[in-house]
Amino acid sequence: MNKFVGMFLFLVLVVVDLPIVYSATQPPKATTTQKPTKCRHYELEINNLIFMWVCDAKIRVQLPSSATLENVTALKPINGTADLFSLPRSIYPGKYLVSELTVTGEGEPKVDVLDVSVAMSTKKCPAKAF
Repeated sequence: MNKFVGMFLFLVLVVVDLPIVYSATQPPKATTTQKPTKCRHYELEINNLIFMWVCDAKIRVQLPSSATLENVTALKPINGTADLFSLPRSIYPGKYLVSELTVTGEGEPKVDVLDVSVAMSTKKCPAKAF
């Protein structure tokens, strides 16, 4: 009887390959640098510094009232919001995603990583959360 239970458990663990999703203990690092141009272009680099896939992240781009966000590349806007974005794809461990922000008016963008969905690097990411 124990042989059958052990064999069944082994088959379930081998055949069912569900992603295990963990909450991030250290969110991806997001840094902005201004490019030296006439327009106010900022380069946003999102680095994955943990040994897990960053499957998705919710990112807030805040601006002072005297500035407006004209263009954002390589980030997907979250429906119904003006300042929230998500990743277009997952970020592998040790890799990064570069996005460009174009701002008009005075003031620099403040970028915060609000929420992160990660999975073990040996598993697949679940469906997009944001």
